[in-house]
Amino acid sequence: MSKMKVSKKYKSFLLYLIFFLVLFDLSLNLYKDKTLLKKIYSVVTLKGKDNINFTGGKDNREWAKKILDGGYIIYIRHAERDKSWLGTGIYDLLETDVHDNGINGTRYAENDYFSKAVCLTSKGKIQAQAMGEFFQEVNVPVGTVISSPSCRARQTAEIMFGRYDRIDRDLIQSGVHYETKERRFLNLQKFFSSIPIQKNKNTVITAHGNVIIDGLFENSSLKNLKIDQGGMIILSREDKKVKIEHTFSMFNSFIRTLYERK
Repeated sequence: MSKMKVSKKYKSFLLYLIFFLVLFDLSLNLYKDKTLLKKIYSVVTLKGKDNINFTGGKDNREWAKKILDGGYIIYIRHAERDKSWLGTGIYDLLETDVHDNGINGTRYAENDYFSKAVCLTSKGKIQAQAMGEFFQEVNVPVGTVISSPSCRARQTAEIMFGRYDRIDRDLIQSGVHYETKERRFLNLQKFFSSIPIQKNKNTVITAHGNVIIDGLFENSSLKNLKIDQGGMIILSREDKKVKIEHTFSMFNSFIRTLYERK
């Protein structure tokens, strides 16, 4: 009886070993023949990926249309800045804190010696103007506009909408001030739960790429929160509870879905 058990175990071991060797050999051949690997990958992913390349994705189109009805918070990362400047935080700190214009004031860096470190580039200004023109063209209803004190965020709002209604220093990105994560989250949650949302209009925020981060809201860990300069995050609010609904990683991900080529 014991010999039979040993024999079965030995056979099972051999089968697993053969399977592993075959799988290893196949993987090795695929690695060597990268053309074949690309063909297999393209066959597996072509249908879904190819369609998204052409349509921009069903969810993007659905949410692009939803915000045309208003009632949401549209969080926009500022347009292009010059990323060649290292340690941008020190210049943001100068703009937000080293002045006599009040707690939620700004130093207006566009008129200061460090403007190039924190303001939009010439390309960024063109980008913001194009974004604003599209907002008007497709009739995105815009209510209150709130900006970070930073020059690049304010310029984005001014160029896109011709205004910003208020500035809030809580919208400056993490890493500029000394603060705990708990205090940071508490301040932002209070901000987002209390800002006004007019009926049939969207409240627009122009700020930075690492303000809305994982853990800030109940469902934030379920969403991809990485957005490029000009990208947007759509939020809803009910009974002061804020929910992330959708992310447009780039502005083009939003606007292209509203222009159908027939």
